Amino acid sequence: KNVRYLGKLMGNTDISKIGDGTVTGALNSLNTGTENSLEGKYVLSRKGNTVIISLNEECTLSKGWNFLCNVPYSPIGGFAYGVFHVDKTTETGILYINGDNKLNAEIPLIEGYPKVVRIRGQIVYVTDSTF
Repeated sequence: KNVRYLGKLMGNTDISKIGDGTVTGALNSLNTGTENSLEGKYVLSRKGNTVIISLNEECTLSKGWNFLCNVPYSPIGGFAYGVFHVDKTTETGILYINGDNKLNAEIPLIEGYPKVVRIRGQIVYVTDSTF
């Protein structure tokens, strides 16, 4: 009886993209306000003045630079770099935030692009923005 009540209380809304996808993770994320998504694709976390953007997303990449999304916090000095890996391959690329707060991904000049791939990576930088 109590379990059915709890199930009704929790509802059936998908929370898989909030926090770590668990009820506890979602509540912690909402309570602390330190993690949110960028354009519904990438997880942005803040710890003090450190910003962490994590990617685990399927996207279409072309050779060269690919715009991914705008970021809300500027890196000190205007630029930041990170790396990503293309799933099920040995390919890696560069993540880059430019002075216009745009997150880009660059894949080396490897044959077979453009194509849809899953990329996983992270970019970590320091900002002087207040949270």
